[in-house]
Amino acid sequence: MVLYFHGWNGCTRVLTHREPVPCADGMPAEEGWGLAAAHHTVPSNGLFVAVQLAWHKRDGSPGGFRHPEAWAALLGAISNAKVGGFRLGKLHPSHVVLVAHSAGFETALAALDGNLPLRADDVVLFDSMYAGADAFTRWLRASPSHRLVSVHTGRGGPEAQTRLVERTMRRREGPSAVEKVGIDEALRVGPRLTVLKTEVKHRDIPRALLGPVLTQLLRRDP
Repeated sequence: MVLYFHGWNGCTRVLTHREPVPCADGMPAEEGWGLAAAHHTVPSNGLFVAVQLAWHKRDGSPGGFRHPEAWAALLGAISNAKVGGFRLGKLHPSHVVLVAHSAGFETALAALDGNLPLRADDVVLFDSMYAGADAFTRWLRASPSHRLVSVHTGRGGPEAQTRLVERTMRRREGPSAVEKVGIDEALRVGPRLTVLKTEVKHRDIPRALLGPVLTQLLRRDP
C-alpha cells in the first residue's frame, strides 16, 4: 500500500486524474497530475491512496493526523471502500510505502512518530525534506530493512536536510549505506538511503518519478 501526502494547495481529485478536472463541482478545471496512472505502471499488486490533507490551502500541517485516531479512521475508510465492485476489507499490506511531496513531509513525520498503526517499510520524499532530518534518520536507522529515498533539485531545504541524513548514515553505517544518483545517471535504489538529484521541476517531480521509484522499491514484491 502506498500512502501519498501532497503539498500546499493539494486536491486528491486533481492529483489522481490524468485529464483536467475540478477539485469540486463549480470550481474551474485544473490540469491533472495523473498519479493513479503512474502507479498503474508499477509491476506490483498494490493499492495507491492519495490522502487529502489541507484542502486547496497553502498549508502543509498534518492536522488531525497528529493523532492515532485519525489514522485509524483513514484505514477504516479504506477497508470499507470498494474497488472493482468488491469491498477491500481488513487491510494486511505486506509492504507499506509513504510518499510525500513538498510540504507533505510533515504528515510523513506524523505517521512515523508512532501514530500510523502500520509498519512503514519505505519512505519516499519528493523534494520534500524541508525539515526533520534527525527524525527521518532515527526512523531509517531503527530497522535495517527501512529504506529512504530523497529526491531534491540541488538547492534549498530538501538538499540541505538530505545532506544531514547522508552524513549521519555514512558516519554511523558506512559509505555503502548511501546510494547517490546524479542527474545524468540511471535511476537505482540502494539498500538504505538513496539520494537522487533531478532537473525535473519541483511541481512535476511526483508525476515524473512516482512510477520509476516505486518500481525500483517494489520490484521484488509479489
